[in-house]
Parts: sequence; structure tokens; C-alpha cells
Amino acid sequence: MARAMNKREQLRFAVDVATCGGPDGQEGWATGLFQIIQILNETKGLEMECLTLLKARIKHKNPNISLVALTVLDECMKVIGFAIQHAAIRKVLQRVLKMALPKSPYDPALRAKAAELIYSWAAQYGNDARMLEFSGAADELRLKE
Repeated sequence: MARAMNKREQLRFAVDVATCGGPDGQEGWATGLFQIIQILNETKGLEMECLTLLKARIKHKNPNISLVALTVLDECMKVIGFAIQHAAIRKVLQRVLKMALPKSPYDPALRAKAAELIYSWAAQYGNDARMLEFSGAADELRLKE
């Protein structure tokens, strides 16, 4: 008899499903994203685990998987809210900033997406005194461009 997956295992599976496809209409991406959001809404405290899993996918050798992982991260931040936004400052913001820097060795499309997200996050969250790091990252990126 197969055992039921715990929430961490479900989250790992959902991140894999969400980041294997793509936001260009493939069903797996939407399904995985929905599962991630559902798990995080039902089980508080898994935000850091989710970010760890997404960060691993963001660092993937295949730039397409990295692009999708960045998109999933952004969608989670929009939908889940402060808990994951605040955790993202500690867990993934520096990685995304590193990818966005002009002289980084990453694929140009990946650099552009990372820069777009840094500026978007600064505009959306950077005015909140608890999340000034987003504005700081955007300022740092502007200086190095």
C-alpha cells in the first residue's frame, strides 16, 4: 500500500511540475503553480522550503527551466503575499540580482527576466519599510547597468 505524501513532498512534486513545463500554455505549469499556492495557503511555515526548491530550479543549467522558475517565484509572491515576499529577501533576492547583472554569465533572456523582476519587485514591494531590500537591489542593478 502506497503511503500518502506529506506536505513537503507534495510541495517538492508541485515545484517540479510547475517548473518542468512553461508559462506558454502547457498544462503542467498551471497545475503545479496552483498546487504550490494551495499547499502554501494550507500549511504555514513552508515558504522557506518552497523558496529553497525554487532557488534550485532557478540555478538550473537549462535557462528555460530557470526562466519558468523565476515566473513561478513571481506568481507565488503576488498570490501568497508578505510571508513569501519577506522570505524571498533572505532566500533568493541576491541570486536573482546576481543573474540580472550585465556581466553575469547567464543567458541574455534570463538576465533580462531577472532584471525585469528586480525592478518590478522594487516598484511593488520596495516602499514597504519591512522590504526595502527590493529597492536596494534595484538601485544596485541601476548602478551597474
